Parts: sequence; structure tokens; C-alpha cells
Amino acid sequence: MADTPKVRFKGFTGAWEQRKVRWLINEGIIEAPMDGNHGEKHPTVSEYVSDGIPFLMASDIHNGKADVYHCKYITKERANKLDKGFAKDGDVLITHKATIGEVAILQGLKTEYAVLTPQVTYYRIQDESRLNQKYLYAYFNSEEFQNDLKTKAAQSTRPYIGISAQQNLIIKFPLNVREQEQIGAYFASLDHLITLHQRKCDETKELKKYMLQKMFPQKGKKIPEIRFNGFIDEWEQRKLGALAIFNPKADIPDIFEYVDLEAVVGTEMLAHRTEEKRTAPSRAQRLAQYGDLFYQTVRPYQKNNYLFEKPDKHYVFSTGYAQMRPVVDGRFLLSLVQNEHFVKIVLDNCTGTSYPAINSNDLANIEVYSPISTDEQKLIGEFFKGFDNLITLHQRKYDQLKEVKKFMLQNMFPQKG
Repeated sequence: MADTPKVRFKGFTGAWEQRKVRWLINEGIIEAPMDGNHGEKHPTVSEYVSDGIPFLMASDIHNGKADVYHCKYITKERANKLDKGFAKDGDVLITHKATIGEVAILQGLKTEYAVLTPQVTYYRIQDESRLNQKYLYAYFNSEEFQNDLKTKAAQSTRPYIGISAQQNLIIKFPLNVREQEQIGAYFASLDHLITLHQRKCDETKELKKYMLQKMFPQKGKKIPEIRFNGFIDEWEQRKLGALAIFNPKADIPDIFEYVDLEAVVGTEMLAHRTEEKRTAPSRAQRLAQYGDLFYQTVRPYQKNNYLFEKPDKHYVFSTGYAQMRPVVDGRFLLSLVQNEHFVKIVLDNCTGTSYPAINSNDLANIEVYSPISTDEQKLIGEFFKGFDNLITLHQRKYDQLKEVKKFMLQNMFPQKG
């Protein structure tokens, strides 16, 4: 018997069972391969083909999905020579070598089966009247099971947990299959919402990238391809340093909120920490003023740039950012520095390979194009602000749902002790 969880659906009060995976296999409740290693029978890289049978590696399983569309394929003739590791639609997959503990339900196969590498194990429900597929997937993601899996793997000389060791792991489940079904359906619904917001976020980023290309002049051009109605004048070429005052000097307050290079992701500040001037990092030099643009000069391809629009006057940024005090519309300037054409020019002027960086003087000397009309600047800035707001909205929803899922995985399954 196992303890019951802290959080439970109404109407369920019965005991939970605790069994080893091996017992579930012996009872015919689930099926799993005795070992998933094909040894020397593995196809070599030269034998990958564009069609045939999906050949799933650990890297193809991520965020609850098994990518059967972009994985490698082997010929059916080659697959027929193998004798283990054949997974079918509906199988619960778990990675146990190289990457430990990624879980997915195999779905969307266009072929009768997929071939698994020794990095991946399948679990196939044999008796659905006793164990629900979606419940098993959810339990494999639970905190306790993941901890046990990774603890056992850590005892090996390399990150690996074999089939026999997996079969000694514990699975806890309610005897009432209806309760299993509700738990499985709940986590499937969470996963759907998480995927939805991640997809929306990615789609919005791609659309923003496309519009940045179209709404800023490309190389050799003085007007963009897409423009708001009523504006026909050519854009003027100027150095970036003419559009903003770079790194204005200021006295650092005795106590302030410090923003380092990891604190800004995309166009959003995710973190900051309180520091005292006498003990603060030496890089804490850029005192923010409302409307300042902070441009990440290290690895600028990440495009982590922040327009400071807080009324607070006690934020200090790292010297890893170039501080720009715009003399044009700030939102327009933020959009300009995120344009792929501009980023490419910046990278051409960077030094270093692993951590390419540009100094503020070189950044200020880059030639850019900007509209003469401040109204056009503002319209462009507001247009891309809408994209940034949508991206932030979907990213926050995604992050919140991930936290909800994490909490529920901790509390909807019995814990040790």
C-alpha cells in the first residue's frame, strides 16, 4: 500500500497501490522490452534515409513530445533486421541514457512502428482496466519518480539507467482507474495549454521578426517595403550615436536595484537585486533614467534589450549593456536595434568568438536609417510594442502553467515519508 496524495479529486478516498515496474510487467499490466540495446546492430549515420521507419533518439523526445516528423529514418529492410526496441502509437517513452527522464506518449506515427535507440525505453499498457496510459505518463513525470530515476542513473559511471534497474523503480497508483483517468486527463490538459502558449509565443516572435525585416530598409534601400499610410519621404542615414546619447554619466545611489546581463530576456526584465554601492559589483555603473534603452553588447545575437519605463530612479545596469538615452522615439529605437539587418552589422563589428561583444564606441558609429517624421517613428514603435506585449503575455502564461504543473506533480502523487 502507498500513502494518499495531498491533492485529490473529490469523491475518491480509496487506498493507493505501490508496486515495482517489474511486478506490473509480470502481472501483464504493462509490457516493456527486456533490454533496449541493439548493440552492433545499430544503423550507422550513413544508413539514415529521408523516408522509411522513424529512428527515435533521446534528443527527439522533449517537452512531452516524441518528434516523429524531424527525427532520423532508416530503411524498412534495415529495421527488419533488428529484434528489439519497436515502439507503437500510444506507448509511453522514457529516456534513460545521455538525457535522463524525458517522457512522451508516442503519437502521430505514419508507420506501423518506430525504432528506438538504446537511449529510450517504451512502456505499453496491456491491461487498461487496471492502469491508464495518461496516468502512467503523468506519474513518470512526478517529482518522486524523476528523483528516483536520476538517483539510480547517477550511481553509474555515466548517466545511464538500464532496463533491469528501471524495473526495480516504484510506481504508485490509485486502484480506482477512474481516478487514474482524471489525473491523466488533468495533466494532459495542462500540457495542451503549455504547448498552446509556447506555440503562440513562437509564432508571434516569428511574425515580429518578419515585420522587422519589412518595416525597416534593407541593404542599399532608403525606404522600407511596408509602411504606414501617408508617409512617402526617404529615411535618412545617420550614425546610431546621432539617435541617442551613449552612456550618460551619473552618480550611483548608495542603495539600488542591480540589473545584470542575465536579468533581461527578450525585451523584458525578469529579475534584479538590491545592492549597496560600497559592495556592489564593479560593473554596476549605468544609472537608468525613464526612457533609456539598454543594449546587450555581449552576445548581441540574443537581442536581449530593454527600454526602461519605470518611474523608479534607483535602477543600475551592468556595463555589459550600452546605455542609450534616445533623442528619437524610444520604442522606435528599440525596434531598430532588434532588426536582423542591424544585428548582422553589429556581429560583423564584434570581437571574440565564444562571447562576441561590441564596445559602445563601435556601436555608436554604426550607420542606420530612420524616418524624418517623429509621427512615423512613434507609429512603428507602438506597432512593435504590441508584438512585445503579446510575446510577454504568452511567455508569462507558459511560465505560470509550468509552475502549476510542477506544483501539482509534487502534490497529486504520494510522496516518500
